[in-house]
Amino acid sequence: MDERTMIELYLSQFEAAVKQGGAGSVMCSYNRLNGPHACENTWLLQQILRHRWGFRGFVLADYGASKHIGSGLLSGLDFEPFPFFDSDGGENYTPAAVQAALAAGRTRQALVDRAVGNLLRTLFAYGFFDRAAYADDDSRVDRTGHAQEARRLGEAGTVLLKNNDALPLDPGRLKSLAVIGADGDAYKNGGGSSDVEPYSLVTPREGIAARAGAGVDVRYDPGDDPRRAADVARGAEAAVVVVADTAGEGANKSCLALDCGAGAGLKRDELVERVAAANPHTIVVLETAGPVLTPWRDRVEAIVEAWYPGSAGGTAIARVLFGDVDPGGRLPATFPRRERELPTAGNRRRYPGVGDVVHYTEGVLVGYRWYDRRRIKPAFPFGHGLSYTRFAFRDLRVRPARRGVGARVSIEVVNTGRRTGVAVPQLYLGLPGARGRIQPPRQLRGFESVTLRPGRGARVRFELDARAFSYWNIRRDRWLAPAGCYPVSLGHSSRDIAARATIAMRGARCPGAAAAVPR
Repeated sequence: MDERTMIELYLSQFEAAVKQGGAGSVMCSYNRLNGPHACENTWLLQQILRHRWGFRGFVLADYGASKHIGSGLLSGLDFEPFPFFDSDGGENYTPAAVQAALAAGRTRQALVDRAVGNLLRTLFAYGFFDRAAYADDDSRVDRTGHAQEARRLGEAGTVLLKNNDALPLDPGRLKSLAVIGADGDAYKNGGGSSDVEPYSLVTPREGIAARAGAGVDVRYDPGDDPRRAADVARGAEAAVVVVADTAGEGANKSCLALDCGAGAGLKRDELVERVAAANPHTIVVLETAGPVLTPWRDRVEAIVEAWYPGSAGGTAIARVLFGDVDPGGRLPATFPRRERELPTAGNRRRYPGVGDVVHYTEGVLVGYRWYDRRRIKPAFPFGHGLSYTRFAFRDLRVRPARRGVGARVSIEVVNTGRRTGVAVPQLYLGLPGARGRIQPPRQLRGFESVTLRPGRGARVRFELDARAFSYWNIRRDRWLAPAGCYPVSLGHSSRDIAARATIAMRGARCPGAAAAVPR
């Protein structure tokens, strides 16, 4: 991967966690990065993490990611958690192994002391030695409060992808409802570290039945026989099909179909198609770890993406379906229409790689940047998410900084509908390109979530600093904001743009643009 792509896109989230979030520890992973393993990568752990970002905490290895004590300590790996685990012949940081490495001259006492100092300094800073160890006492857990918070988070993250007036459901008028799919009667939480058992659990089937009430005949079918499920759906006024993907840590998905990686015999897409053909009021609830293909999207009336919604996910899904809350989520990734439109399609060097090496030659054209640059229409664009009400974006204002590089951008958001709802205005900025330097048409630079009652409005403000106008210049080894015209876009998603403006930077001449004072 080239350095510009890595610093602008892949490392920026970790940089924010360190600089803005004050992270006390960072974990290095199993893979190699441009040669060295991540846990033996001096450029990554020393030059970037400690010197450039000023990280003062400790670095620990993921289970089995430690390779060699000498090169690990030298590169900046401080700690390996117990119990020690070896995935591919690496050398663990056991006390005996560290002593042996010292005796053999494969590491130095000063490096061991540095690692111990990083660990202890962090533990003291966070007060680990200021109190007694917590007792293993479940009675201390606020189970009711945690369940309510889990429900709230599930509601806030749910995305309404499509709605042909099928939602919200009205229990006062609805007499019968079919809930279809084994995923609707299960807890979806992914594999690996996230595979935990909650104190309380509400499945989608349970949540929907409870919210519908005694006046609605809720019928359930697991969907293992799509024809039988279609018969159940045909006899109900509306049908909710709950389908999930299979995902976990430790491996990539080989495709984006719902059943990719699932057990033999599962036919979720066929289930949706059968139910949709039997009931014209079919609603699909997705519980997926990321984007999936939706070949049936034009044949269903509504699609809700609940992700892996947590222990109270069933209640959250039901409250969204019945309109108790407005779906507040927006897509953090693009849902493609078909796999051949992905940046990796047809390029084995990009995926799955050649000789265990994956080449990220798409560069900065990742996600929505790729689709925008190639003018590919996705199934559902980045940032997309519908509401049960309507919003208008008005009076876009752009005020460039008087000194230096930066700008203040604001827009008025008004709820023009009849229900209280959640708007998420998104600010995108385009950077001027140049010969040999590709720039995406637009990049997300800010977003805000605002809840408004009918007829109410609010002015939403964004502060753009010099970093927002900059790209990483490899030759100069620094962020650089070039002279030129910067298009500003405010919208509901990366493709649904409601207002536009232009900022002229460093003396550039841009018709109708607000001009920034050159530095």
